[in-house]
This record gives sequence, structure tokens and C-alpha cells, in this order.
Amino acid sequence: MNRDPREAVQELQREYIAFRREGRWEHTPFWRAARIIYDRLNVDGPEGGYMTSNLIKLDQNNSRPSPEVEEIVCTAFPLLPHEITALQPDVVIFFTGPSYDGRLKRTFPKVVFEPVEGLAPHVLYRIRHEQLPYFRTAPTTPATRYAGGRQRRRRLIRWWMPS
Repeated sequence: MNRDPREAVQELQREYIAFRREGRWEHTPFWRAARIIYDRLNVDGPEGGYMTSNLIKLDQNNSRPSPEVEEIVCTAFPLLPHEITALQPDVVIFFTGPSYDGRLKRTFPKVVFEPVEGLAPHVLYRIRHEQLPYFRTAPTTPATRYAGGRQRRRRLIRWWMPS
């Protein structure tokens, strides 16, 4: 199908807006965490004024793709760094777990993971890379955090949402 790229982008934008308005996923840990963090960082900002994206742009059988498929997709379509460059966000938060550290390192070569004082390793990292804004964090996935102990969750919430 030969299609004007601008038209395709506009259609994708409309679909994304409709997806966000439907709100079918707002109850999930990811969407709840994204909203809480956005609301705390942007007290006077517009409702839903944040963008989400994926480190890996597709799944395979409703799961993370095999390493071979993941590498092909991420190499052939390295979209995330371009999205970040185009949007120039003030903050980028990667909701990943330690099993995605390798993907982050391949997507952002020479990335540096800095532990956050007072938190155990693999709970929250500050990420430094030339393509990322200065303040970047990579907490474990919201589902992983919520499944973890109450103490760890409280420490994370206090760090994200200081009183």
C-alpha cells in the first residue's frame, strides 16, 4: 500500500488519542503509575499530557519477542531514540526490570545506570546517556513493584512523591 507518511502518522495519532480516551487500561499498574508520576511532576499540567512508548515496539504471542525477533525489530526500526529526540521531553521514565537492561544498553549504547541512594539495586536507577535528558530514571515495572513488599513500595512512593 502506497500511503502518504503524514497521513499515516495522523491516523496513528488519532488512534492513540482514542486509545487513551477509552481508558480501558487505566486500572493496570503501568497506567496508574504513569498517571501518578505525571500528575505529581505536572501539578498544573494538562490532564493526560504525557506520552508513552515502548522500548520494544511489538510483542510475539502476547509476550516479549524472542531475542532474535527483538534484535531484528529494534535494529530495523530504532524508533525510540528518534521519538525522544523529536519530542525533547524534560523527563523520561523507563518502566523496565533487570531483564531489559541489555535492551536499554543496545538501544542507548554507552548508557550508564546509576543507583539511587537509599534504594536496593534494580529498584530504581538514574540513567545517563547523551540522547536522554539529564534526569532519567528506570524503576522496575509497576506490576513488579506492586507485587513486592510494602516497605519497598512505600520507599519508592516517597521518593517519587515527596510530601
